[in-house]
Amino acid sequence: MTILKRHWRQHVRFYWAVGAGLIAYLVLSQFMQRLAMIGAGDVFFIVYLGAMLRMAARSTIAKLRDRARNEDEGIALIVGLTALAIGFSFSSMFSLLGKDANPTTIHLLVAIASIPLGWAVLHMLFAYHYARLYYTPASASDGKSKDAGGLNFLDTEEPGIIEFIYFSFTIGATAQTADVDLKSTDFRRVVLFHAIASFVFNTVLLALAVNVGASLIQ
Repeated sequence: MTILKRHWRQHVRFYWAVGAGLIAYLVLSQFMQRLAMIGAGDVFFIVYLGAMLRMAARSTIAKLRDRARNEDEGIALIVGLTALAIGFSFSSMFSLLGKDANPTTIHLLVAIASIPLGWAVLHMLFAYHYARLYYTPASASDGKSKDAGGLNFLDTEEPGIIEFIYFSFTIGATAQTADVDLKSTDFRRVVLFHAIASFVFNTVLLALAVNVGASLIQ
């Protein structure tokens, strides 16, 4: 497989979402310039989230192992999209809080929608990255290949994608790992970053949401 084909396979969902977002921006800029950027961001998140949910619906243990060997969004892209999700949600809120904003109902709906969409995309990305870390091949003492592991799910020997989604969204909502034990340094590094990003996202956006609500009832 050539480098270009491998790169495309690893990031195809990202590029489809970017393409959909660009089309949305071009269309909206012709009719509703004020909504173009925020609307394009929402479309990006919707397409990306839809692609990941579709992949989750068809996921099996064998597919998770294959993806661990051949596909992954990569931690660099995850960090970048984390910053994008947080920054885009902030900008959406600030666009509503501006003294000259005077947002319409449509503007409100489109801007507010970016928050749960960005939040969901962020944690779905981490769910798949956790699955990749878990099912990455590692050498056993007998020389055979085995799963790298690193997480201990209660009463589950071979976790499926739902276990990783559960783990990721639990961190996203509570900044805790709940009933899942961490057993490797690689996981602890990623979980630390994930928990900090979730704390920033949840805390700051909650404060902004309160300000938006207060401004709307004045």
